[in-house]
Amino acid sequence: MASILAVFAHPDDVADGMGGAALLLKDKFDLHLVCATKGERGLPGRSPDETAAIREKEEQKESEFLGANLSFLGRIDAELIVDAETCRRTADIVRKTNPVAVFTLWPVDNHPDHAAVSEIARRAVLMAGSPAEIVYFEAGEDQTELFTPTVYLDISGVMEKKLELVRCHECQNPDNRLAQHSLRKASRRGKEIGCAYAEGYRPLPVFGPDARSVFSALDETRMPCR
Repeated sequence: MASILAVFAHPDDVADGMGGAALLLKDKFDLHLVCATKGERGLPGRSPDETAAIREKEEQKESEFLGANLSFLGRIDAELIVDAETCRRTADIVRKTNPVAVFTLWPVDNHPDHAAVSEIARRAVLMAGSPAEIVYFEAGEDQTELFTPTVYLDISGVMEKKLELVRCHECQNPDNRLAQHSLRKASRRGKEIGCAYAEGYRPLPVFGPDARSVFSALDETRMPCR
């Protein structure tokens, strides 16, 4: 089975950002999740080590839900930079998994870790000499900027399961806050294409005689209304 790779900054980035796509693609491709950090600074009042242990377990729970392979790059939350070693390690994973597509966060983002991991993923694909399609997804509405989808994915049929994914990250979901945020974002994207819930993506063009977008495997793909 062909592979898909997701390269992201923090536990919960996949669940909130591309959880619907992951759920729709998981039975068609082998999923590989690469998390750059363990979100060490994501719980005020707890030490980085304690927070990392909690969030690692939550990300493992998510990966098990998706039937995905999970690895961490060992970088530190809020200290992620585009350094040669991180790019090399990520490129090694790209070579090993040989994905048809690499999903990562949109680079224009007011969270420095999101912007950094986006560039790490792009450079890793180039360093690996991979023909993989690069697909960008959005983070939180108060983080991602200048993002206009060129492909929409109708996730109405898996929205409840996406919320289950989000709720794997209990420490980031007090009072169901993150799940409600994900629901609002998906509802807003859904209204843009006339369905209940959707996710938006910006894949880079793929080239070659046999080039096909990963979204061609899904019936739920919609192009934006003009």
